Amino acid sequence: MLLAHPRRSSRAPAAPPSIAAGSKMTVRATGDGWVWLPRPRVRCPVPAAAACTVRAKARPAAGGAPVGTFSKTVVAGASATISFRLTKSARATLRRRGQLKMVVKIEARHGNALATRSVSVTITRR
Repeated sequence: MLLAHPRRSSRAPAAPPSIAAGSKMTVRATGDGWVWLPRPRVRCPVPAAAACTVRAKARPAAGGAPVGTFSKTVVAGASATISFRLTKSARATLRRRGQLKMVVKIEARHGNALATRSVSVTITRR
């Protein structure tokens, strides 16, 4: 007869959230700087007892400080799309140049399980 170790949990490890494919895209920003990414969608696993936490940071492709952030809690079985508002300086740069190239790093966490993905995004003016 096998006994569980008293200090170890007998529960199975948390299933990682899934982040759908989407590696390169062009999207438009609204007049007040909001950006919605049509993909990737982040889905929290169904048998999960707890919700997943999704975070994303958008940085210029050339490097530098973040120009937009996203954070959301997703309940089990649900999915979320990434949206964020550009900073004031990023909106000014977009007006001047007409487009911004950036990398959005997405991190989804469910318990100890972690899923990450980076997406190259070109943002244009509406």
